Amino acid sequence: MSTFAPVSRPSCRTLLRAFGRFCQPALRRGVQQAGADHYVKRYGSVGFALAWVAYFLLQLRSLRELTVRLRYDRRLQQLVGWGRISVAQLNRLHHDRPAALGEPLVAQLIARVQRRVVPSALRLLDTSFFSMSTKLLKRRYPQKRMRPGTAGVKLGTVLDPASWLPLRVVSRVGQDWDTGWLDDLVPPGEPVAGLLFIFDRGFRQYAFFERLIVAGAQFLTRATAQIHYEVVRARPLRGAPPEILSDELVILGSHNAHNRMHHPVRRIVLQTWTRARRHHPAAPLSFLTSDLETPAAELCELDRRRWEIENFFRWFKRTIGCVRPRGYSAPAAAHTFYAALVTFLLLLLLYQPASATPAPPPSACSPPFSRSGPCCTRHHQTTSCKPSSSCETRLGAVPRRPLPCRAVPGSAGTLPLH
Repeated sequence: MSTFAPVSRPSCRTLLRAFGRFCQPALRRGVQQAGADHYVKRYGSVGFALAWVAYFLLQLRSLRELTVRLRYDRRLQQLVGWGRISVAQLNRLHHDRPAALGEPLVAQLIARVQRRVVPSALRLLDTSFFSMSTKLLKRRYPQKRMRPGTAGVKLGTVLDPASWLPLRVVSRVGQDWDTGWLDDLVPPGEPVAGLLFIFDRGFRQYAFFERLIVAGAQFLTRATAQIHYEVVRARPLRGAPPEILSDELVILGSHNAHNRMHHPVRRIVLQTWTRARRHHPAAPLSFLTSDLETPAAELCELDRRRWEIENFFRWFKRTIGCVRPRGYSAPAAAHTFYAALVTFLLLLLLYQPASATPAPPPSACSPPFSRSGPCCTRHHQTTSCKPSSSCETRLGAVPRRPLPCRAVPGSAGTLPLH
């Protein structure tokens, strides 16, 4: 992933001033489009959005800390336009204000960030779950089946790994199957020609595979052990490393199944090695892809790029501080995610991108075809590389100081939350 080296160490006061000057016009446009402040006299929607971004910039831990800062910090009062406010009033504002307030602001920040990054043809799909209190969430949504394992909000993301740019973000209350997110993350009719989608085996849906092939896109995913397929022909393994056990064209689905695919795909079987003992074999891995031209070894190495979206979710939760939504409703979760993403984009605009360095060979990251973390593999126009171990340790730590004093990796953005 790309790293952004700080030109200077701006204080949190400078960040708040820059945020107020740069983002207030876009927030006012969002308020006018949503019609949010027709009958509001005291706590406006612009100040509400500014207060929540300040919550993440100042690395506060609770709503009570935010109310204390609004009460005694005069500069924050001038930025937000509020004075005293209680925790109960903040919770009511979470549910009353529409979630579409931040759409113009996010679009403006994305346009600024995209000028500094090099786009790629890779798209990573994944979801992350934010657990919440079962009792309080069932009061808001009594019709949903909530238990300790499924009570919370799920966030789906389409990520560009070359720039760490979330191209689409969707949030829902509750936890459901990943296949139900495909139409929201990749809407039907969206131009996707020339793109390569990499996702986990939880997104296995043959109709989605067919839609990508017809639209001119490609996919790469892990195969489950329960799939039914018919072998069309075996591809030659000339020039492939010995870890590639087989490479064949298959038709997914049984003969009488309604979801049987019409287009053949490649099934690649890879012999992996454990990380502890390099020459100790592990269970073989199977991959499914519609890319018929790329060598099998390159596709297997490319699948490890899928872990970069897990690093993004970890950075989003641990470093930004968005561990869980600050509210028990869909609008409250959307406001929290908007504020965290706007904070991330604002920090990126204050840092200068470092020069891109060539990606190291796979042996520099981990043994070939080992079950380790993300790998540095180039594809199409990607210019990212795996961060150093010190960078990974720094990203995993929860900061107790304001975020501006830290180097920010990658770049990010989002589309409207639904």
